[in-house]
Amino acid sequence: MHLCTSPEYFSATVGACNVSVIKMRSYSLLVFLFASLSSMAQQGRHWVFGDSVGLEFTKSEVVNTSKKVWAPEGVSTYSDSTGKLLYYATPEKVFFVQEDTSFVLKGGKSSAQGALIVKHPNGNHLNLLVSTHVGLDNKIGSLYSYSIDEQKKSLKYEGILLDHSTEQLNAVNHQNNRDIWISSHDDTSQTFYFFLVKNDRILECPVTAKIGARHVESGPNQTAGICLKFSPRGDYLSSLLVFAHRSELLLFNSESADLKWHFMTTPFYPWSAEFSPDGSKWYISADGRLYQYDLSSPSVSEIKASEKKIDPNGNSNMGAIQLALNRRIYVAIIGDSNLDVVNNPNLPGTACDYQVDGLVLDSGKALKGLPNFNQSIFYTPAIDFAYTEDCWEHKYTFEGRDTLKATTFKWLFTNGGYRDSFDTKHCTYQFPDTGTWQVSHIVSNGSRSDTITKELTIRPRWRNDMLGKDTFYCLGDTFKLVLETPKNMHCVHWMGEEPNLDTANGPLLHYNHFHTDSLTIDTAGEYFVKVTNKTFCRAWDTITVYEDKRPQKPEISYQTEELASTIKASGYRWYLNDTFLKDTESRSIKPQKNGYYQVKLFSEHGCESERSDSFLVDDISIEPIVGLQFKVYPNPSRGLVTLEFGQHGSYSIDVFDMTGRLVDRQSLKGSSTTFKIDQPGHYLVKVKNQNVNIGQTIVQIKPE
Repeated sequence: MHLCTSPEYFSATVGACNVSVIKMRSYSLLVFLFASLSSMAQQGRHWVFGDSVGLEFTKSEVVNTSKKVWAPEGVSTYSDSTGKLLYYATPEKVFFVQEDTSFVLKGGKSSAQGALIVKHPNGNHLNLLVSTHVGLDNKIGSLYSYSIDEQKKSLKYEGILLDHSTEQLNAVNHQNNRDIWISSHDDTSQTFYFFLVKNDRILECPVTAKIGARHVESGPNQTAGICLKFSPRGDYLSSLLVFAHRSELLLFNSESADLKWHFMTTPFYPWSAEFSPDGSKWYISADGRLYQYDLSSPSVSEIKASEKKIDPNGNSNMGAIQLALNRRIYVAIIGDSNLDVVNNPNLPGTACDYQVDGLVLDSGKALKGLPNFNQSIFYTPAIDFAYTEDCWEHKYTFEGRDTLKATTFKWLFTNGGYRDSFDTKHCTYQFPDTGTWQVSHIVSNGSRSDTITKELTIRPRWRNDMLGKDTFYCLGDTFKLVLETPKNMHCVHWMGEEPNLDTANGPLLHYNHFHTDSLTIDTAGEYFVKVTNKTFCRAWDTITVYEDKRPQKPEISYQTEELASTIKASGYRWYLNDTFLKDTESRSIKPQKNGYYQVKLFSEHGCESERSDSFLVDDISIEPIVGLQFKVYPNPSRGLVTLEFGQHGSYSIDVFDMTGRLVDRQSLKGSSTTFKIDQPGHYLVKVKNQNVNIGQTIVQIKPE
């Protein structure tokens, strides 16, 4: 099934889609424009850093503005869609510019990437992350989370996002161009953490990847992860370990946050990294020099051989490097009132044009750091698309974006030999099957055509009632039930359990805890689960377990030739002489034989009562027992039973239980005898004399 919508975004449907088999086209190189496809690019318009430095990047120039700030390293800014600066933050303080107020934060001033501000396009607040410096005085780093309410102009502390973190902190858009990945690294292991900002909040469970060198942030063997940087397109992730003199380059999948090893180089004391706007060059500032690596070749040996020092003379005071909206890379020189500039960072070697003192800072001096941004603000292709998933139906809503003023549009959906295509700017498409799909959007303005292709992984649909239907157990029963979620979920939260993000509330609960796909329960109550699948869709389900009371023990009444339970129930089970007789929905039966009757009740959920006491029916006409006559008393009895015959003689006495098992046998010479039966129940007593005359009767033994 597929639906097409008109270019007026999802406002009306048009006629039937054109479906045909179309070969995949190779697409031209994307042309990057300063004009943004959305207002997100305004986030990089203002830079605040160093000692009182403020810069504003317009379309034609860089304007100096003085700002109240002293940020030796990490800092971040946020501007609205019109380009007005609203907030900037160091690890220790966030400034509300329009209100001229500030709030203290928990980060450390010496954290290299100590602050980051991001906002989801559908969110109602900003996410502010700050980190502490690590390694100094053997301190362990932490990554703290805050939210800024733009309506109330207030700051809220959310908790510790990562309790053992390096100073590394960066962000990039999810492939869907709506959600945002925030990344950091564990300070005691090989583990990268990728937190997804989805709608208005950061998902509780990150994607983790163990790859590359082990980070050690304190002690004699510290390596100190110092800089984490995504490429603007989101296909590379750079990680620097300053004291290990190690710079790692990994391949990043912005749909799933999967990492793959790509390349490692070893300039001494690497401090900061950046990518060219087109992602073809990787830059590292290390020990006062700026290195460039050409990533256009898939060969690792060729990448390593492409290493070039592109600064003319080097500078021992070289600090952070950062891409700007004007597609230049700026280099901080500690204590200097200028920034060095790489004017053409897409070009190889010295053609990139490294300019010493390329930008004069009228308002202050640079220190070691430059602003930290969501790197996707620097990815502004001529064509792109965003999408939103309907988790229940394999249905995706696609929004085409372009700056070409395109007049014709085409979508291609490909999976193996399967092809679908139709011509609209925006579209809602229901994928017919799971698996890996290539989705291409092709636009043209008559003189030029461009294509963007993304790979989507379509996961199995959600299952309704994943925990099953409500159930019950009977009072007094031993009960155990295993609740299970669908397999292969990204994250599972039972009973609303969330990570503890504040040490004031007790020990922090590690994220790995939230991956148990079953829960065993043994008591009544309401149980619920929240699951997140591998495409980060969420679902909730609830199951109620009842403890059902058993019906009261009934009694039997006998009226108008019918036996009836004195208590009403959903079901009745009748017994005759301790043997099952029949089940009924009616509370009464008409006895067909003499004997001892009992009844057991059932509730609507099937819980059983005790059996009633036996009720003797002895007035039904049956064939009399021909032969020996005798008396039995008392009957019912508590165990001792007396048999009395009319005359002296020789008698044999057999006692059977209701299964036919012989439980007692006696021989008597006389006219009476007494015997004992220990176990309560009903018993058949058979007697015969020397003339082989036979008699029998039923005896009931009650508990003492």
